[in-house]
Amino acid sequence: TSFVVTAELPGLMREQVDLAFEDRRLTIRGSRSDRGAQGDVVRFHQVERGYGSFSRTFEFADRIDVDRVVADLADGVLTITLPKVQPLPARKIQVQ
Repeated sequence: TSFVVTAELPGLMREQVDLAFEDRRLTIRGSRSDRGAQGDVVRFHQVERGYGSFSRTFEFADRIDVDRVVADLADGVLTITLPKVQPLPARKIQVQ
């Protein structure tokens, strides 16, 4: 079984998104630049998307198999699949 995290990141490229996993915590970081920041004078009547840096952290109760985590960014949606570590089978202990 796995956890699946999805985040809407319209307009971002893969290079603008950073994922980190540490101590059962997944952190998504990124930065969306202001379109007018290149020196052009741009005026907007209304802006629906914010810009600048962002960060979100998710903590999981179950252990995650970090080597099998998969992340995909398609059509502005980031999908991260985090497989859980399979529990060890029960071990029978013989009483002596």
